[in-house]
Amino acid sequence: MTTFVALGDSITLGIGDRGPGRVWRGWAALLAEGLCDPRLHNLAASGAQSADVERDQLPRALELRPDIASVIVGINDTLRSSFDPRRIARSAEHTVGALRSAGAEVLTLRLPDPGLMLGLPDALARPLARRIHAVNAVMDDVAGRFGTLVFDAASDPETYDRRMWSVDRMHPSERGHRLIAGRFHDRLAAQRGTHVLEHRPQGRGGAAQVGRQVAAPGDALPGGHVDEQQRPPGEVPHLGRQRPPQRHHHRSHRHVPHRQLSHVNLPKTTSSS
Repeated sequence: MTTFVALGDSITLGIGDRGPGRVWRGWAALLAEGLCDPRLHNLAASGAQSADVERDQLPRALELRPDIASVIVGINDTLRSSFDPRRIARSAEHTVGALRSAGAEVLTLRLPDPGLMLGLPDALARPLARRIHAVNAVMDDVAGRFGTLVFDAASDPETYDRRMWSVDRMHPSERGHRLIAGRFHDRLAAQRGTHVLEHRPQGRGGAAQVGRQVAAPGDALPGGHVDEQQRPPGEVPHLGRQRPPQRHHHRSHRHVPHRQLSHVNLPKTTSSS
């Protein structure tokens, strides 16, 4: 059995990708489909900030003793007036460090540049870009310290393809969730080899279907619409014309020893919320 615990916000919850039964599925479920004997626990919550993940999701994640865990967080922090990179750093270091100490392989993501994604005037784009860059700097440091497997969405040209985004223009589409799952699959394959992986995620069907119907402030409602009255301050509804960013070189991440995965015949996949 390969236990995969997903922590984070609405991106990890699966907003933007509806699976069978019209429930949210998302990249974590798609990635789980490609793991050996997967058991997925999706602890993500819409609107979660870094401190919420540390306080509310981390304790449960440690109880589940994951082989693989993901920590994708920061976008909601950037949209708050209380934005504080030092506080994000403390929460991220504790969350990722605790999971690594427990033996989990941890997946993290560098957030894309909103200035390349959103049709915003420079006066609004620049402050958002600075905050995203600050979050990415924090996660770069965390990745370097604890040896996470990183998907650099900020430097991946496919991230900025409009087809990767749902109609609410704030969450990945099915194609976008599939991109995230595929990139993480490739990093796991390079790090762990085939003994934890069966096949690369295809994005349709499969046994690891998880999700739930939610409509938190700013999230996509059924039919792909967003309730503008509930959109959090600072969130922007429309994507502008995108272009791929310049690719940057990042230092390699130190590997931290971890416990070996155990395997039993347990194909059932569950979801925690």
